[in-house]
Amino acid sequence: MKYILFSIQIILLFATCNSKSNTSVLGESIKQENDFEQVEQIISKETRKETREQLENMTLYEIIDLYIQHNNEREITQDYEHPKGIIIFVGDYKQTSHLGYFEFITYNEIKWYRGSGGVKYIPYIYIIDDSTINIEVFVYFIGYGSRIGEYISTGKYYITITKEDLINHYFGDIKFINNFFIVDYFNTNRFESEELFYNILINTDIFINGSLHEDKIASVQKNTKVEVVDMFYNDQKDNFPFSVKIKTDKLTGWIDVNHVDFIKREVKGTVNGIWLHNSVKNIIKNYGNRAVGGKIVGDSIPVRKTPTNNAEQLYILSNKTELFITEVSSNLEVINEIEAAWYKVYKFVEHYTENMEPSDYEIIGWVFGANFEINVSIYDDNR
Repeated sequence: MKYILFSIQIILLFATCNSKSNTSVLGESIKQENDFEQVEQIISKETRKETREQLENMTLYEIIDLYIQHNNEREITQDYEHPKGIIIFVGDYKQTSHLGYFEFITYNEIKWYRGSGGVKYIPYIYIIDDSTINIEVFVYFIGYGSRIGEYISTGKYYITITKEDLINHYFGDIKFINNFFIVDYFNTNRFESEELFYNILINTDIFINGSLHEDKIASVQKNTKVEVVDMFYNDQKDNFPFSVKIKTDKLTGWIDVNHVDFIKREVKGTVNGIWLHNSVKNIIKNYGNRAVGGKIVGDSIPVRKTPTNNAEQLYILSNKTELFITEVSSNLEVINEIEAAWYKVYKFVEHYTENMEPSDYEIIGWVFGANFEINVSIYDDNR
């Protein structure tokens, strides 16, 4: 027993000594790790300082090249439509001031990604000198929610980015560019995002820039359909642009904004019948023929058998009679100087088929668009 106790004491003594030795080694190891971290931090600071000095000595074009090189080396992400390289946010992405973000493609091209409510973005990049880049983004907007025939509005972003901004962004010292200005939005003369083509109102000259002072480069004839892809303001505080940049299959250039039906003009009288026909077609196609309704405008309005003004008259309806629309005519007709589509309207008795389609009609026939005020809201319960 005596020898057993002695053996245990020897073992405990060795264990204690070994523990102290391990603690000492561990402490030395931790000290070395802390020293390494401090050295790495010093190296990192020195490297960062050297890299910054190198960037500051580079030209603006060389820095953009650096961004483009990173973009080409990185893989395309699979997260929505995020870009593949170094992206630059404009406006705080955590706030309502966020406009969107972009990446450099070349010196003359950037790719713009998303934004609030926009349906189309057209960005332009201008390198002013070796310290400043101006970016202009021409954008079309459409309203939110389930509504019919929203006016499409337009606006423009003016963004200034300095060489210092690009260097700070490269190091992560800034997260977004905050030097930008937005002109006031206004409604265009279009209602569907698929129809962003405008009509030339008179024969007009096309110029090389928005000031319309440089040499004329071509002419465009009245009634030509064109795209509007940019705007020029004499003063960014103006409500409307001075000129717009148009594009066709054969030419691109600037014209007086008043020579194209781009800006929404005030229209007297009922306008629903003039511009809603394509919107109504799309809504009925997507949601069914009980999604769109409206009411008769005027007294003694005829409902006809076919969509023409000389067709057989089936009913005479009074003002504010409420009806649904099941079909839109393919043709437009001009009656009393108003051009509009015809709408096949109906009022039904509460009898339905198995597919919940009306099986018995009180009224059914065609009404001229100028005599029918269409509700701009879709009937949610009929989707």
